[in-house]
Amino acid sequence: MKIFYKIVVFWSVVFLAFNVFALDGIFGFAEDLFNEGDYYRAIGEYKRFIYMNKGSKLIKKAEYKIALSYLLAEKFEQAIQNFEDIEMKYPDKMKEISLLQKAYIFLKKRDYKYSLLLVDDFIKSYPESKLLDNAYYLKAWAKIYGENWKDAKEYFNKIKDSEIKKSIEMINEKLDKVNLIDQKNYFVAGILATLIPGAGHIYCGRILEGLTALLINSIFIYNTYNAFLRDDTAGKFLYGIPSTTFYLSNIYGALTAVKRYNEGEINKYIQQLEEFKIDIIIYDF
Repeated sequence: MKIFYKIVVFWSVVFLAFNVFALDGIFGFAEDLFNEGDYYRAIGEYKRFIYMNKGSKLIKKAEYKIALSYLLAEKFEQAIQNFEDIEMKYPDKMKEISLLQKAYIFLKKRDYKYSLLLVDDFIKSYPESKLLDNAYYLKAWAKIYGENWKDAKEYFNKIKDSEIKKSIEMINEKLDKVNLIDQKNYFVAGILATLIPGAGHIYCGRILEGLTALLINSIFIYNTYNAFLRDDTAGKFLYGIPSTTFYLSNIYGALTAVKRYNEGEINKYIQQLEEFKIDIIIYDF
């Protein structure tokens, strides 16, 4: 009887030990997949670990890594939902981290206003947080994408973390030169287009469009002029109406060309700034 009891105890211990090692193996495998960038398979393994081991201290980390995997895989809606679930389940430091991660996601989605709203909520709720520099960094980039250069530099300068500071030295230098961005003037383009059809387009570097506008307008203006000289009523309507339409379209097109040109130059400038952007995703806690 004693021998039987010892055998049962021995195999029970072996089974429990094997089960623990197996579960640790699942989590470790999930971590390996995550580190390799295989986020979808990592999500599956993290979920399997959670399902098989309800009482583990690693569950919170596994749930966080699931949300993070969705973020890195750019499945933003799923990531947001998972971070919100984490906030509800762990209303301690996990809420603090999740709030910043959501702000990062909305920044990636180019929803700068909502990203700023989340960052401001974080700064107000956690004024002594160790992650405050991350919040300032996100806010500065939201300001950059909103073309609010002065405020962007202000928030970059609030950052104390030495590692982050290194990345923003060049950004601040470029922000000092923001006035050097080549921008075309709407008034100049409008005047040029009014005086010479197509000249507004050429002013914005759209030479082919400008020459095309000049040719079309010249043809219709010439024929309209001749119709008035001959007092040709039908010709006045036949050429006059399209001539007026093309002429006004030429002015509108010139103003649109200015908008596109200026936006293009600003986008180039922002891309230059992004060369110095660092990853501030919070991978662990």
